[in-house]
Amino acid sequence: MITRKSFLTLLSAAALSVSAHGSTLLSTWAFDEEPGAEKVRDSTNTRHGIAADVDFDKSGAGIDGKGFGKAAVFNGQTSKIVFNPAVNWPRFDRGDFTVTGWFQLPKNEAREDRPLIVAGKNRNKSGWALQVGRADRTRKGQLFFAVGGAVEKEVVLVLSKKRVDDGAWHWFAAVVRDQVGHLYVDGVLQGSVPFNSKTSANHDAGEVSFGASDSSAYNGWLDHIQLYDGALSGVVDSEQKLISGKLYEAWQSAPASVH
Repeated sequence: MITRKSFLTLLSAAALSVSAHGSTLLSTWAFDEEPGAEKVRDSTNTRHGIAADVDFDKSGAGIDGKGFGKAAVFNGQTSKIVFNPAVNWPRFDRGDFTVTGWFQLPKNEAREDRPLIVAGKNRNKSGWALQVGRADRTRKGQLFFAVGGAVEKEVVLVLSKKRVDDGAWHWFAAVVRDQVGHLYVDGVLQGSVPFNSKTSANHDAGEVSFGASDSSAYNGWLDHIQLYDGALSGVVDSEQKLISGKLYEAWQSAPASVH
């Protein structure tokens, strides 16, 4: 006999079990650069970044902390990785896309907003971003995924359920699927928020950066960021934890087997 609870669990899993058909890996930034390197290579494509005051040191990312080589280390002040306007960054508008990666912030570090990835300079316009919110304000050290709109009330914002400035490595996935934004942290779906009428991930050329925005800087580690055209598949259990699909594989796999 199927109870109401079990039916809802099955319905939830079915709703989040989607095809990966059409998802294409666009770029991979592994950050396996030499000390002092100014070029940050995209090993999948040619979207290479330009590093300023970024160190590259042994990574602790991954389920078992192995296999990830180096990570990018940002100092919270002058560190940043930017992309020349000539770099062909995709403009997803209201379409599907996925970005995954690993990050680490020192414990209680979110004294300011800490931007991981920013695509678009003005949060009240189109674009998208992944940031850790300032601890003494509304987003209390939580990771958030934002997709912009014409005005602030049209911004889609998905927050992690817990603080992430805890000194541990965390995996993230930000997914737009059928005009709904989803955020996963450490393999668990944190929330889903639908687009508004004017929500758009589009941004101007030269407005993409890792570890910096116009008003704040990241103080921590980033590793193995991957960008996909399309929404990677994911099936979650009753506790919203990934149990299969391409998102699950991206979370569990070492870099050599992530594709």
